[in-house]
Amino acid sequence: MNFEIDNNSCLTKYNGKSKRVEIPEGVTSIGKGAFKDCNSLTSLIIPESVTSIDDRAFYKCSSLESVTIPDSVTSIHDGAFAHCSSLKNIIIPEGVEIIGDGAFSHCINLKNIIIPEGVTGIGRKSFENCISLKSLIIPEGVTSISEYVFLDCTSLKNIIIPEGVEI
Repeated sequence: MNFEIDNNSCLTKYNGKSKRVEIPEGVTSIGKGAFKDCNSLTSLIIPESVTSIDDRAFYKCSSLESVTIPDSVTSIHDGAFAHCSSLKNIIIPEGVEIIGDGAFSHCINLKNIIIPEGVTGIGRKSFENCISLKSLIIPEGVTSISEYVFLDCTSLKNIIIPEGVEI
C-alpha cells in the first residue's frame, strides 16, 4: 500500500506515483504535508470518513486538477491546497466552517470556487495570487475575512460580501 496511516487514522504520507488517488475509507484526517510535492497526482477522491485536511496536505501538487471533498470535512487548514497550480474548480463542502490561512493561495488556474453557508471565517491570504479567479460570492454565514485574502487576484472583477462581515 502507498499510504502511511497512523494509529489515529491520520494519513501521514502518500508514497505512490499514481495520477488518480482514492484515499481509503476509515482515514479521518489527511496529515500535514501528506501529499506535499506529489507532482504526478491529477485527481483525488477523499472519503466521507475524513473530517480534516491539515496544513499543507496537498502543498505544491502542481498537476492536481480535481478534488472531491466530502461533506464530512469541517476544516481546511493553512496552505492545504497552496501552489496547486493546475487546480481549476473547487467546491467547499457544507460542513466546512473555517478556510485556513493560504488554503488555496497561488492556485493560479483556479477559476471557480463555491463557498457554502456554513463557512464563518476565511483566513489570511486564503486565495492570494489566484490570478484566474474572476468572481466570488461570500455567503451570509461568513463573519470575518482576514487580511490579504485576495492579494494579487488580478482577474477578480466581482466580489459580493454580505453586510456585517468583519474585514
